[in-house]
Amino acid sequence: MLKAPSLSKQMKEQQLLWFSSSNSYVIVDEHINELINLFVTNTEKSSFISAASETIGVTDSQSEIFYDEINQLFSTNTFENKNTSEDLPFDASFRAYSETYIVNGAALQVNYSHKRVKEILHPQIAHLVSEKSNNVPQTIFDIFYANNTLYFYKNTVLIDSYEAKNYHVLQGNFCMQLLCVLHGKTEDDWLGTIHASTVTNDKEAILVIGKSGRGKSTFTAHAMAAGMNLVADDFLAYFSQKQTGLYIPSCYFYQIWRL
Repeated sequence: MLKAPSLSKQMKEQQLLWFSSSNSYVIVDEHINELINLFVTNTEKSSFISAASETIGVTDSQSEIFYDEINQLFSTNTFENKNTSEDLPFDASFRAYSETYIVNGAALQVNYSHKRVKEILHPQIAHLVSEKSNNVPQTIFDIFYANNTLYFYKNTVLIDSYEAKNYHVLQGNFCMQLLCVLHGKTEDDWLGTIHASTVTNDKEAILVIGKSGRGKSTFTAHAMAAGMNLVADDFLAYFSQKQTGLYIPSCYFYQIWRL
């Protein structure tokens, strides 16, 4: 059953709720937020129906619908458990392929142990490759593959490891690390990240949230054609201190990849 949200943050008329147990978040209005709070404190269906009917004044049949919908929303745990494989000691001999990228004037190096490992990240940031040999990287990332596991290092320190089938989690983690390098932040500086296409008219912004293939990028393209500016095509991070969204440049991972 759903545990109480680990974080509840007011965002104008909306409420951001994050649940650490499933690494899930939702942005809801006041009415839905009240229903979720009832759901958390009334785990039995009959108890929820009674509480919703008494507190909000809705019918038993409508309360039952609310319960089923909230239960379905959080029943699918999309959080990938940490890989249980043993950590792989850093070994520079794994560096079979190496690329240096320039992001906002800063050089960073990414080393890959296999050609197919390189295919996880490189195609989407290939336009950032620097051909100059005098660019000294400020940050070095390594992605190694061994024992059906992907290992991700930053400056030779292991960040995390992932089962090969969960390569998309590595892609997201790389985006976060690149975002931190780009804006000079740490992971603790971010309230969270949103899988959304985002456009703005420099006064207000529109975030389009949905699964891959549902038209986020298509909407973004049409919005840009109508004169709006692109903030993010797929990945938006929310800076907690100023409560603003910051972008990550051209780091969007759509392709299917398998070892």
